[in-house]
Amino acid sequence: MRRLILVLSLLLCGLSRGQSGNETIPQIQVTHTWGDLLKTGPLTVESDEVIYPDGKQIEPGKPAPVSVWVGIDRDHATSDGAALLYCVTRGVSFSYIHQNQDLGPFLVGVQKINDLPLPLSAFVFPQNSVYHDSTYLLFTQSVPLGGAGEYVIELFQAFNPDPKATPKLAAKIEVTVSGEPVLPWSPWAASKKEDLRWGSGSGIILGMTDTYTSMAVCNPVGAIAIPSASEEFIPYQEVPAPDTPLPQLIPDQPDPETQLKLEGNNLIVSVSPGVAVYYPDDHFLTRWWVNDKPFVPDPKAKDGDASTVRSLAARVWYVKEVRFELDFRPERLGAKKGDKIGVQILFCPEGWQSCGGSSQWGMPMTEAMKSANPSPPPASFSSPSNRIDFIYSGDPKNLQQK
Repeated sequence: MRRLILVLSLLLCGLSRGQSGNETIPQIQVTHTWGDLLKTGPLTVESDEVIYPDGKQIEPGKPAPVSVWVGIDRDHATSDGAALLYCVTRGVSFSYIHQNQDLGPFLVGVQKINDLPLPLSAFVFPQNSVYHDSTYLLFTQSVPLGGAGEYVIELFQAFNPDPKATPKLAAKIEVTVSGEPVLPWSPWAASKKEDLRWGSGSGIILGMTDTYTSMAVCNPVGAIAIPSASEEFIPYQEVPAPDTPLPQLIPDQPDPETQLKLEGNNLIVSVSPGVAVYYPDDHFLTRWWVNDKPFVPDPKAKDGDASTVRSLAARVWYVKEVRFELDFRPERLGAKKGDKIGVQILFCPEGWQSCGGSSQWGMPMTEAMKSANPSPPPASFSSPSNRIDFIYSGDPKNLQQK
């Protein structure tokens, strides 16, 4: 399992209150382009996991100064949305011996202001990175946000010579969350048909070939999720032009290479140039409309049919097509016979994580399989499909595309 949660119970008071009252903490700036990010000016932090271009690694416990540029894609969001953090380093890489960084040399903390104090939560990424022969390395981190309110996102220096002391706070920003979720994305819900298929015990997995993989799913019962950003650094030999956009979490427009169509009760997603998948629902989110009105699920709803154990017979498939057999539950959408149902798919190569409607970060609901760093660097960490519509005939087993 690539991603673990480590809760560091360091404080029972506000995270940033451990700093000196006279110390000015740098503010993370909103950045959309490489020019925006590099204009923020570098911060200097210490790390004992630095690897230099000649491959020399410093002695653990003896830190070296590292210059970093940090930014964030927004300081306002709608309920159960997300923000995306950026961190650029120049001329060095990291070994991650202790495996406790989640944004270059930083730990990330998030807390809803005026909530009960929370301990620092840090996502642990066992990347085991080695030096990459690139001048610049871009690290990213998606930050799920909950309901309306004010949140503080803080970057803590991961190197901490005194494990009993509070990590050094390097930068922070307050993010305002307001309004209702706007066209939120939700994970597939579980179908009992899938349990029956995997339970055959024959070793033969029906509906999986070398060209496509399939899975029985239900339309969501609830929950809101966001794509995960890359858990590996993105290398650049040269700094991109100042007007080059930083990678987005979710693009505004559909991706022409992620195509969705309906055949019978099968929603078929074609992905170019292909994708390695373990369980297909690890890589896809959905959103829905009823008579062109967006469906907004309950972010706290739980899927009672979700399996607690995945089949050990599963394997990784590299395919260009994923087929979702839709076990349609119209009551979840409040749909009735004759209604037009719209659906769109979001392909998430790095997997996704739940927003959850709470200020406490929790274990992501699913994990994606490791994928190689793309080349060229990605413009975004997800790919929306086209939207398709079908008419609900009154028979969940007979969907009619409009």
